[in-house]
Amino acid sequence: PMSTTQIKNSQTIAGTIALCLVLWLVFAPMQFAGHLAYVMISGNSMLPTVKDGDLVLVRPTAVYQVGDVVAYRFPELGTVLHRVIDKKLDRYLLQGDNNEWVDSYQPSRDDIIGKYWFKIPGMGKVFRWLRQPTVMATLMGLTVLLLGMSFFEIPQNKQRKKFVPRSAAIFKQLSFLFANQHYGIFILIHFIGIISIILGIAAFSRPLERNVAVDLPYQQSGSFSYTGPAPAGVYDQKAVMSGNTIFPKLTCLIDLDFNYQLHSQAAMSGSGSYRVNAEVRNDTGWQRTIPLHAPTPFTGTGFTTQMQLDVCRAQQMILQMEELTGTHNLRYWLVVKPQISFSGFLNDNPINDNFSPELGFLIESQQIYLPRSSMEENDPLNPLQAGVLAVSRLEPNQLYGFGAEISVRLARLLAALGVMLAAAGAGVRAYFLRRMQETDEHTYTSMMLGERVVESQGRLIFPHERVIDLSSRDDLVRLAELLGTIVFFYQEDGCANYFIRDDWVVYRYHKTITDPNRLPTQANGNPDEIRRAIEKGEFTLYYQPVVAMASRKILHLEALVRWDHPDRGMLLPGAFLPQAELAGLLPAIDHWVFEHACAQLKHWLESGVSVYPISINISVHKLQQSGYAKEIQEYLTLQNIPPSLLCFEIEKSEFESNPIVVENIHQLKTFGVGIAIQLKSTADVNHLLSQQEINNIKIGRALVRRMLTDRQFGESVQRWLETARARDINVTAVGIETFEQYDFFKQHNLETVQGYLICPPLPADAIRQQLKEGFSIAVDRNAQIGD
Repeated sequence: PMSTTQIKNSQTIAGTIALCLVLWLVFAPMQFAGHLAYVMISGNSMLPTVKDGDLVLVRPTAVYQVGDVVAYRFPELGTVLHRVIDKKLDRYLLQGDNNEWVDSYQPSRDDIIGKYWFKIPGMGKVFRWLRQPTVMATLMGLTVLLLGMSFFEIPQNKQRKKFVPRSAAIFKQLSFLFANQHYGIFILIHFIGIISIILGIAAFSRPLERNVAVDLPYQQSGSFSYTGPAPAGVYDQKAVMSGNTIFPKLTCLIDLDFNYQLHSQAAMSGSGSYRVNAEVRNDTGWQRTIPLHAPTPFTGTGFTTQMQLDVCRAQQMILQMEELTGTHNLRYWLVVKPQISFSGFLNDNPINDNFSPELGFLIESQQIYLPRSSMEENDPLNPLQAGVLAVSRLEPNQLYGFGAEISVRLARLLAALGVMLAAAGAGVRAYFLRRMQETDEHTYTSMMLGERVVESQGRLIFPHERVIDLSSRDDLVRLAELLGTIVFFYQEDGCANYFIRDDWVVYRYHKTITDPNRLPTQANGNPDEIRRAIEKGEFTLYYQPVVAMASRKILHLEALVRWDHPDRGMLLPGAFLPQAELAGLLPAIDHWVFEHACAQLKHWLESGVSVYPISINISVHKLQQSGYAKEIQEYLTLQNIPPSLLCFEIEKSEFESNPIVVENIHQLKTFGVGIAIQLKSTADVNHLLSQQEINNIKIGRALVRRMLTDRQFGESVQRWLETARARDINVTAVGIETFEQYDFFKQHNLETVQGYLICPPLPADAIRQQLKEGFSIAVDRNAQIGD
């Protein structure tokens, strides 16, 4: 059950939960499965972008480019916020905006925490202050103190030394939330709708695919090897081998091999060209070139080539230079230098690169060798060069939250499904609530008002109280919430009544139910239950006054049967009479109503109180029994009840040309019993007005409502009302529930009215009490209807 305020509260709760969830998704720190890092700035290396004491928020991105301000983990210093100034392979070079030097540590992408998003000036100092042990301990103590105080309140009455836990209201609300399915479902519907809309905004504002930077590593490798003839006794073998010192006195020509390969885990293809030269040079910059291999193309990712190196020629070039220049240098170099150019595709991405390794020999007068220092640092015979091809590729775009990622495509689908689910849920709920509002006021009231509504057995309105009618139930509920009072509810004869009390003022809302038979406490009784009800006296009579318009005097009372069901509560006639008619039990109920109405008349007569005629509804089944009128005469005579105190009401559909029915009606009218026709349609009204046996015509609720909405119908009713007065036939409007209906019939000089606006049906004791005290008519609250 939910009141109007609870419905609004459910929307607020759902919106608040959704807002908190979104804020958490956006601002949650990485330590708690979030996507955001908080950096407190210490120092001025990034002036003027950020200053000492600022709080900077950074978040990871798919690509970090030159110019981005990023936070990364420095092994010795911790977290550092600097700007990317360059990238070398898979490493980034960073520098502070206010620094003159480049950071010594070059982080990889895994070392980078995130990219600068925005800053909160001065907030870093606040966090540093809050992290001090004394401040943190003080705040924790105050928090515990406030939480403890929130559970208790100081009593306003000083004489009453009792502390009341305020947490009871919180637990009550939480219990209501989890125990009440309707409220929880309504919150869930709103929550799903709000979250789906937010998710949809986030998903549809992003493209389905994104460009992601991908580093494709590869490696170029070379392999040098050389051999040459040598006499025995110089080397272990009879040849110069790779790595051995070369003695020009023993051999001048060296066979040199070079192998080139390009490696990558990704698929590669391509071609290129190469050439090989040897250079003789010294540290002063002098240089001579010896071509070893002319430019040659190759296909694929590698090649092998052979050439011959004349070391003696290199020595001759050095001697010639020294003789001509008169200079002498202590160190000369013989450098073998392949120059390779490669073009191709790496994982279907174009790649172009060069590889120029050097194999450097140190030349002395009697020997040529590889320096030991260079061999210790790396292997000059096997040079390597690593490379990275930076490419971008399209991949499904992602949304990040709670430490997980979902694709934008899936997020769009979930958002659309969520919106449709929420809309369907709200639509289905609104449909059933509307249907329930039209047909099942009792359950609808319980759902909408919940614990704030209390069902009463009557209107509980007294003559001296001022009654103010409100135009809607929501107005009544809002007023009840403002006054802090409960809403009383009672329902009878197809009408629902709500009212609240404020001292001697009663605020009321009155509503007609479309189908009064559909109540949660109503169900078609089976024949055995109805027989048991008759035998055990479970039926009871309620009485509703019929009042004269002009004098406001009560003319008679209508007896209405009710079934006080032991399990389902008080049932209206529509809940059991149709089944009783099908089972052939309607005559028995008619007989029970007749006897008990007569018993009530006799009781009032013997009590010496004012007695009003009672009208009872009688079915055609009784009137079709030959001699039924005579039975009524004998019974009334035996009970000493004047026939003028009894009136039979018959539906128009049952007033037929059956001779037995006509004869019984004629005898009853002759004996003095009143005859009234319940008119539900005006089709045969002229025929009814011509019947001599009819004392009264009662206009049903449907016709009363139609008179105010159909102008032509209202005019036709006015004409036959004049005809009825001319023929001395009284016309009673039944179901007067609004001021407009009352004023309409007052303007057209209608004789009598009956309805909830005057008085609802009441039990015998309650109706006698009201008869003694007088009735308060809503249209004229100062006028009293009484004995």
